[in-house]
Amino acid sequence: MKEDGVNIWGDGSTYKGNDIERFYRYGLLTNAELQIYKPWLDTDFIDELGGRHEMSEFMIACGFDYKMSVEKAYSTDSNMLGATHEAKDLEFLNSSVKIVNPIMGVKFWDESVKIPAEVVTVRFEQGHPVALNGKPSAMMLR
Repeated sequence: MKEDGVNIWGDGSTYKGNDIERFYRYGLLTNAELQIYKPWLDTDFIDELGGRHEMSEFMIACGFDYKMSVEKAYSTDSNMLGATHEAKDLEFLNSSVKIVNPIMGVKFWDESVKIPAEVVTVRFEQGHPVALNGKPSAMMLR
């Protein structure tokens, strides 16, 4: 995004959890000039589009291939950097990650999913990562 001159980012995290701050901090790590738009804190956004339940119903009614049901929609937060799954049954210690149907990534626990092994090396200097697979990374050098 930074290389393309995109300095604003909106995410789907709510004001109720730590995701809004986590995504904000991750974004700043990749681009210190980044401005964050927080739709769930924008009353005009909420007044026009409603909450997750209303948005989910709208997407389904319009025929969009929405991967999550209205009931399940609040339990996943995602952005360009990844997705988190939380709440409901995942809050119980006797629940396994295997109940998640990921919207990003793969079910690494499913034997039918083939994921080739990959060796990754990270070089650290004074406790900070400075290179990935032998290649220095400007983002890591901050």
